Amino acid sequence: MRKNMLQKIVYTTFLVLMTLSVALVAEETKKEEKKKPEFKQKFGGEAFVHWMWDFDHDADHAPSQFDFSRIELKHAVSYGDFEAQAKLEADRVNEITGASVDPNSGAISFKTDSRLKISVKRAFLTYNFLDKKLAVHAGIHDNLRIWQLPEKLWAHRYIYKSFKDQYKYGNSEGLGLGFTAKPIEMLRFDVGLINGEGRKKQQDADGRYKTTFNGELKVAGLEVQLYGDVVPKKDTVAQATFAGMLGYRLKKVFRIGAEYNFQSNHKHAEDSDLNGASVYAAGTVKILDIFARVDLFSKDTWETNETMVIAGVSLKPIKYLEFSPNIRIKVPSDENADNEVDFYINGKFKF
Repeated sequence: MRKNMLQKIVYTTFLVLMTLSVALVAEETKKEEKKKPEFKQKFGGEAFVHWMWDFDHDADHAPSQFDFSRIELKHAVSYGDFEAQAKLEADRVNEITGASVDPNSGAISFKTDSRLKISVKRAFLTYNFLDKKLAVHAGIHDNLRIWQLPEKLWAHRYIYKSFKDQYKYGNSEGLGLGFTAKPIEMLRFDVGLINGEGRKKQQDADGRYKTTFNGELKVAGLEVQLYGDVVPKKDTVAQATFAGMLGYRLKKVFRIGAEYNFQSNHKHAEDSDLNGASVYAAGTVKILDIFARVDLFSKDTWETNETMVIAGVSLKPIKYLEFSPNIRIKVPSDENADNEVDFYINGKFKF
């Protein structure tokens, strides 16, 4: 009997030790797995297309046209705490390449180049630490966050740019350094020091750096952003931007946002200020998104120079395809001028 009792004790002890050993080995294996960084990569891209009809046939451009307005190709990789991304963009730009004067009337006409031009949109390296609560970015990066949050809430970049992008308040990317802090899930801060010329131009001789600050809060569907930047320049006034956004998102059913944007000394011209507000809202039913937006923009005055109204529907039959019939009404400040009314069919496909 004592022998049987001893055997049971030995067997029990053996089983306990085996169980503990298996548990310890499993724990060590997990630790080893955590130590081994995983290499990930992702390729992708998107293209914006549209067809438009101008109801004002006396306009300078063609009354109807197709257009490829933007194409992007992206490659992103990550390995442990390191991330890298490169993005190429072919964007429609309208640049003045020459001018001529009519000898009879004296009228000046400009020659423009509106080809798609390829440029490097992003090329940066990011290092994350403290479980991605802190990050440092170097290169041509987009962590300035000048309009990323409003653009996501608006959600229809392929139809019309967000306010600060449309009215040329600044660049969303720049060559330099950036720092991101996410102390808690709902809170984010970004600070950047970049070339003030933007990603498409080399830094000028005056050393015109741009310093940026961004703060974002997301809680219970509420989205808040405060953004500011300063661009000093030697022997002239500094350009400064302040912007705020307040939005609300009810899951995937409804969203609404309002933003105010101010820029003093636009392009370092004293007392040349940009001032404006944008309000947008949308309701979603399955694949259908019904939206409306109103922009109020002014330059060098507090009175509205231009009002833009956009309304339409966006359909997303599959994950990688969206298209939208929409109408746009541009209301000039001159009471004697006619409104400009355009009908668009925009499309976006991703891969």
